[in-house]
Amino acid sequence: MYEWELALLAKELIVLAPENGGVDLGSWERFSLTLNKLKDLDNGISVRYEALFRQHIFIEMYRIAHQQFWWQGTLRLDSEVTRYLKIFGAPALDSILQQRLGFSAHVLFTIGLSVSGHFLTEFELSAPLTFNLCGVTSEQIALFFAKYCKRGSTNPATMADTLKSMAIPHASMSIPANAR
Repeated sequence: MYEWELALLAKELIVLAPENGGVDLGSWERFSLTLNKLKDLDNGISVRYEALFRQHIFIEMYRIAHQQFWWQGTLRLDSEVTRYLKIFGAPALDSILQQRLGFSAHVLFTIGLSVSGHFLTEFELSAPLTFNLCGVTSEQIALFFAKYCKRGSTNPATMADTLKSMAIPHASMSIPANAR
């Protein structure tokens, strides 16, 4: 599985998936089946237009380059964040975010970057939150955490059950030997 395949799957889900679909990608079996179908579609495009691609190889190279090269280069956080903020901040997608999440792409990225920055030096976040973000209300911050966080146990014996209930594939509670 490559990063560009996950990005393509995410894009297809955002654009085409119904709000309450009948397919749950929480299981590895269903997730891999869906990803393989997407790969089959991609391969089918190459087969269907083989004559065109043979005659105009740059069309296929252009398609592959835009799909893969971005992921294969040295990625910079600022360019990644800017790219996705522009994509999700486009009026059509931003209105979907506002309908489904209750806030705009700008608010989502502002809160997400602030939280990411916090976790660079801290391992926990205390509630209620006391930080202020320009252009973000406390209600939006609370809504963000309500949507993207799940209270877990601090008891190591029950943490594995919490991770399993969150449908994180291959989650493990063991500490690698080189990290001890």
